[in-house]
Amino acid sequence: MPTTTDAGSRPCAALPPTNLSARPGRKSPNASGSIRHTTCRDRTQANRDAQQARDTLANVRKELAETQAQRDRVVSERGQAEQALQTLSADRDAGTAALDDLRKRQTDAQGQLATLTETLATRNKEAAAIDERLASARQDLSTAQAKLAEIRQQIANPPAAAPSQPAR
Repeated sequence: MPTTTDAGSRPCAALPPTNLSARPGRKSPNASGSIRHTTCRDRTQANRDAQQARDTLANVRKELAETQAQRDRVVSERGQAEQALQTLSADRDAGTAALDDLRKRQTDAQGQLATLTETLATRNKEAAAIDERLASARQDLSTAQAKLAEIRQQIANPPAAAPSQPAR
C-alpha cells in the first residue's frame, strides 16, 4: 500500500534513486552505503519548487513579451520622430533658402530705391533750374512785352510835332 505525505493528501510511491551513480550492485557515495530514495516530502517540495519555477518563468516570459512590445513601440515612435525631424529640417532649409532669397531681393530693391532716389533728386534739381530759367524767361518776356506795348503806343500816338523849322 502506498504511503501518504505529511499532509495526508496524496499517495506517494517509492521513487527511483536520485543519484545516478546509485545503481543496483553499486554503493551510494554516502557513508552509510545504502541507496538513497527521495521521500514524499522531498518530492512534494520539489514539485512545488518546479511549479514555482514554471510560474516564475511564465511571468518572466510575459514581462519579456511586454518589454519587447514596449521596445517595438518605442522604436516605431523613434522612427516616426526621426521622419518628422527630417521633414522639419527640410522645411527649415526651404524656409531658410526662401528667406535668403527674400533678403537678396530686399537688398536689390533697396539698391534700386537708392538709385531712383538719387535720380529723382537730380531731376528735381534740374526741374528747379528749369523753373528758375522759365521764371527769368517770363520776366524777360514780360519786360519785352512792356517795351513792345510802349513802342506800339508811340507808333500809334506819335508825339506832337514840334514846330517845324525852316529848311535851311
